[in-house]
Order: sequence, then C-alpha cells, then structure tokens
Amino acid sequence: MSFWNPNSLHYVIDWSAWATLVVGISAVIGAVLIGKKQAAIALMQAGISDRQARIMERQTEIASRQADTEHTRLRAELYDRRVIVYAGIERYLIDASMDDGKVSNEVRQSLFNSISVSSFLLDDDVASLGRKILRVSSSLRSNMRKLEKLTDEALRDEIYERIDLNNDELTFCHTELRNHMTRYLKLGISSDTVSDPE
Repeated sequence: MSFWNPNSLHYVIDWSAWATLVVGISAVIGAVLIGKKQAAIALMQAGISDRQARIMERQTEIASRQADTEHTRLRAELYDRRVIVYAGIERYLIDASMDDGKVSNEVRQSLFNSISVSSFLLDDDVASLGRKILRVSSSLRSNMRKLEKLTDEALRDEIYERIDLNNDELTFCHTELRNHMTRYLKLGISSDTVSDPE
C-alpha cells in the first residue's frame, strides 16, 4: 500500500462529501462573521438614532424657546405701542386741564395719532374717550374765550358753571382713562400675572 496513492486505501473517500462538509463549515463561519458585523452595524445605527433623537429633542427645545422669545417680544412691542397711545391721550388731557383747554399743535397731533391707532391696539372705548376729551377741551376753551370777552356780568355765573362742568368732565375722563390703562397695561400688578384681556 502506498501512502500517496488513494486507490491503496481499504475504503473509498468521497471527495464530494468532503467538499460539501468544507463548504458548509465555511458557510457557517462566514455567517457568524457576517452576523457579528451586522450586529456591530446595528449597534452603531442604534447609537446614531439615539444621538439623532437627542439632537431632535434639543432642536425642539430651542424652537420652543425661540417661539417663547418671539411671543414675549411681540407682547412687549404691543405693550410699548399701547403705552404710546395712552401717553398721547393723557398728555393732551393734562395740558388741556392745566391750561383751560388750550394745547399745542404737537400735543393735539399726538392725540389724533393716538385716536387713529387705538382701535387696532386696544378697544373702541379708547378712541371714543379720546374724541370725548377733544370735544370737552374744545368746549372748555370756547367757554374761556367767552368769559374773556364777556361784557354782560349776568352771564358770568352761567359761563363759570359751564367751565366747572367742563373741568369735572375732564377729571372724570382722566379717571376713566386711568382705569382703562390699568386694565390693559396691568399697572400695579406683578409681571407674572399679566395676561392680555383679549
């Protein structure tokens, strides 16, 4: 029997069976290696997905903060515009009360500007109040002129009554304006309880 001669063996080796066994073992080893790589890839993908989820959460939080900041900015801008409207009306009212209905053109124009935009920033009551203040102050000024030009002493008491009535109306208008300002500007109320009345 010769060692190198396969025909000298007492049994016959089926090389196709050996080939099948080797291919099978190779396939199992390859499947295990590929499975390990796929598991590592899946783990990496899970880590990436987790990081993406955290990034999305941060982006959502940033967007929420930006929305809050924008909302606060818009409220502050609305507040500032309302203050300008009220300041224009109140300045006219104070000047008219202090100087018997006489006001400068600048102050009068400021009142007109405040009345024209008040319906957009507040309610219609402010525009009505502004027009009432204008009407009463004009009446006061007219009565003061009549008093200055008065020649009949019998009418003096009647004109004084009208002037007193005009001054009382302006005082009432100032109280009404202040109440409205308190409602819309929340004067005297802490900032954490402020909310828009609309």
